[in-house]
Amino acid sequence: MEILARSRKTNEEVRVVEIDPKKADSKRITDHNDLWVDRRIDLYKPLLK
Repeated sequence: MEILARSRKTNEEVRVVEIDPKKADSKRITDHNDLWVDRRIDLYKPLLK
């Protein structure tokens, strides 16, 4: 994961950065963490009751 921009803590800011859409599509955070693969779908059902 890469930090593309930082804002100051004291002011509101808007930042515009260029991204690589292929990298943005990837949900792999590290070699061991993937947002889609790590989902615990078995835990969703209790939330929907």
